[in-house]
Amino acid sequence: MACWRCWLGTPSRLVGPGRDLSRGPTSPCCRLGTENTNGILGQYFPKGTDLSIHGPDELERVAHELNTRPRKTLDWDTPAERLAEPLDSGA
Repeated sequence: MACWRCWLGTPSRLVGPGRDLSRGPTSPCCRLGTENTNGILGQYFPKGTDLSIHGPDELERVAHELNTRPRKTLDWDTPAERLAEPLDSGA
């Protein structure tokens, strides 16, 4: 199960244009998720890629694909589904 501290600490933990990806969570339970996400990002943007050459539409498409991609660490839920659960319940 994912560490809720990582997901709910700040909304910037989900990947998307304009969100801060330079500071990952430091809690040990969160690091694996961050490393996994960085690996997935590498499938779209190899290390050293200049993101400024990609337009907002391309970055938004990648963010959507990442946020709707099922993750084993989330029991095959998507990050978007897990974030929606507490938001829908008003927690």
